Amino acid sequence: MGLFDKKNPPMKKLLLIATGGTIACRETENGLSPALSGAELLDCVPKLSEFCTMDVRDLMQLDSTDMTADDRLRIAHAVRQNAERYDGFVIAHGTDTLAYTAALLYHLLADLVKPVVLTGSMLPMGAPDSDAPRNLLDACRVAADGHAGVVAVLCGKILAGNRTVKFHSTQIDAFLSAGMPPLGTVGTDGRVRWDVPVAPPAQSAP
Repeated sequence: MGLFDKKNPPMKKLLLIATGGTIACRETENGLSPALSGAELLDCVPKLSEFCTMDVRDLMQLDSTDMTADDRLRIAHAVRQNAERYDGFVIAHGTDTLAYTAALLYHLLADLVKPVVLTGSMLPMGAPDSDAPRNLLDACRVAADGHAGVVAVLCGKILAGNRTVKFHSTQIDAFLSAGMPPLGTVGTDGRVRWDVPVAPPAQSAP
């Protein structure tokens, strides 16, 4: 028997980078506004403790339509700054511009040998029938699975970061993979299945 029992592997250590978005929204006198911290998001998905440990970095609280190129570079820097400390990264993001952030990070972090998973939701965490708990839980499952690269996880689909497209403004299943099938899926049982090989990390920094 090795150092760890293969039936009970050590839990992965992940970092949640919270940036705001609908997933973190609460109703205010001015309408929906990002309000929940990363820790408050994690409190809504207690099943995480079954397969990973999580730290949180509250990087910003933005409606993603207000996110700039500089903000996206801050996200990339936060990942690189912590690359040696964590097994994977989950980025909670607004859905309106999630695809743009995913595409940029796909190229900026192409050499990273860790998973970077973006997710968000069409309805706020805590709202009736919200997709937020499942999306956040699925994203963490994919990050803990260990495949290096930048992907988006929404509505049970694993999408390559450079292929993620939001095609609908209201329905829950609002994202698709442009020009190729999704890389894989996360089942309702929590099982991560990869259907398309993940590209290996780049050999040099971009």
